[in-house]
Amino acid sequence: MYMRRVTRKKKDGITVAYLHHESWPNVRDECERLMLGHFSPKNGDLDQRTELTAKQAQFFAALGLEPPPKIVGIHPRT
Repeated sequence: MYMRRVTRKKKDGITVAYLHHESWPNVRDECERLMLGHFSPKNGDLDQRTELTAKQAQFFAALGLEPPPKIVGIHPRT
C-alpha cells in the first residue's frame, strides 16, 4: 500500500496532516505512464519526459520529492 499525505487547514489556523491509502497496483499503473521521449531532429537530440498527470504530481508531493525535470537533456549536433 502507498500512503499519501494530505494536509488541511482548520478554522483555527492549525494545519492537520493525515494519510490516505492508495493500492500498489494503482500507484504502479499511474507511475508507468510517466515516459521519457528521445527526439532526434536534424539539429541535435532532445530527451524530454511526458507531462505529469495530477495523480503523479500528488505522488511526488506526498513523498516530498521534486518531479524529474521536463527537459532531461539537450545535445546539439556540431
